[in-house]
Amino acid sequence: MKKIKFKDKMLATQPAYSDLFMGDTEQLINNMYKTIVRVSGLKNPDEQYDLEKTSMFTLEDLGAAPMVYQLLRILIQLSGAKRVLEVGSFIGLTSIVMAETLPDDGEVVTIEKFDHFSSIAQKNFIKNDVSSKIKLVEGDAFNCLRQFDKDSYFDLVFLDGNKEKYADYFKMIDPLLRPGGIFVVDDSFFNGDVLNDECQTEKGRGVLEFLNTMEAEENYTKLLLPISNGVSIMVKKS
Repeated sequence: MKKIKFKDKMLATQPAYSDLFMGDTEQLINNMYKTIVRVSGLKNPDEQYDLEKTSMFTLEDLGAAPMVYQLLRILIQLSGAKRVLEVGSFIGLTSIVMAETLPDDGEVVTIEKFDHFSSIAQKNFIKNDVSSKIKLVEGDAFNCLRQFDKDSYFDLVFLDGNKEKYADYFKMIDPLLRPGGIFVVDDSFFNGDVLNDECQTEKGRGVLEFLNTMEAEENYTKLLLPISNGVSIMVKKS
């Protein structure tokens, strides 16, 4: 019997966990996704929400994966979060998901640099009846964050903005996150670039800098999850 190592037990698609499946790898992934969607009650966002789109990118291109939306719902419910910060609104779907999960007095503050996306996001907030719980701030996140009240804390942060600046965002947002708050970072593997001996893109180098910052950070309990394009979860110690 082959000796199993911990690295062999990381993903459900690895041989140690899929040796009883009778199909090929493509069928395994397809059946696994279908099962996750079915059991978790996930829906295609187009079936669940009334969304205006952009012709520049598809929702699949730049939007988070359905599993990530569900993860955010669960984290908000478990933590009792009321105030959420998002960096990178795109067309507003993640803001909508978080806003509808928050209590009636909850608030999502979302920052979007590009007016094309922010105008679409604002329309989507209205169309999906969550505009009263979302404050959209248009502009460069660094400039916007400098204006935030340092005594008004967030309970959860979702970072999905400029990948080159992930580490800088983290350092700037950390004081705004309450003790016990949750910091979630999407695209933490950036299409595998951070796993190369040397990153091939500026975005990959930016994400890797964040991962190195995350590794050295002692004030958080943290986990890098191999789901979607990599999702980092950090809980600020009380």
